Amino acid sequence: MPKYISIRPHLLNETEIESVILHSGMDPHDRGLIVDFLVENYAVDLDLLASVFSHFECDSLQSIPMQEAA
Repeated sequence: MPKYISIRPHLLNETEIESVILHSGMDPHDRGLIVDFLVENYAVDLDLLASVFSHFECDSLQSIPMQEAA
């Protein structure tokens, strides 16, 4: 069963979420959609989110120069 965490809007750390999404290598539009979805729904499946971002991070880090990944 996935772990869910309910987040009140004023407790949502948008900066931390944006940081994780930025390091995934996704384009700005997709990053914005994900942040908006999280803000609007206030619930995050932590296991699924971690799995998705680890997949994106591996793929994107192989396709961009290391100085951009840092």
